Amino acid sequence: MKKHLFTLAVVGALLLTVGSAYAGIGSDHMLVANVPFDFTVGATTLPAGQYIVQYIGTSNKTLLIRGSLPNASVIVLATDTEATKAAAQSLLVFHRYGQQYFLSRIVVEGSTRGHQLGRSKREVEMARNDTGEVLVLLAQAH
Repeated sequence: MKKHLFTLAVVGALLLTVGSAYAGIGSDHMLVANVPFDFTVGATTLPAGQYIVQYIGTSNKTLLIRGSLPNASVIVLATDTEATKAAAQSLLVFHRYGQQYFLSRIVVEGSTRGHQLGRSKREVEMARNDTGEVLVLLAQAH
């Protein structure tokens, strides 16, 4: 019972954070991309469709990935990456193993900073048995 109450409290706090952070996000902190396949972020599988990627909070390490369908969203922590020169285009980078896609990295046009997403247990397991491939989708900054 205590575990369920704790979980509800954490979810409630996240929803409040998302709601308040969403109102203050500038247009330079949002990407829009059409993803033509189902994909996984952490332990969440999201359906194909249009997605908005936004920073939430002040650290730019917490991302909201939100689709147009109900329940097609996930909040994820990312690790900053640094490039030597600014990205020419905004990109979503996926790893594909068999028919399963995993969102791996987010690159923002005009920035030398990127965001690396952690690999889930499922992705690590699939990578052991498959060399996989990298797929890059263009995104639009809004």
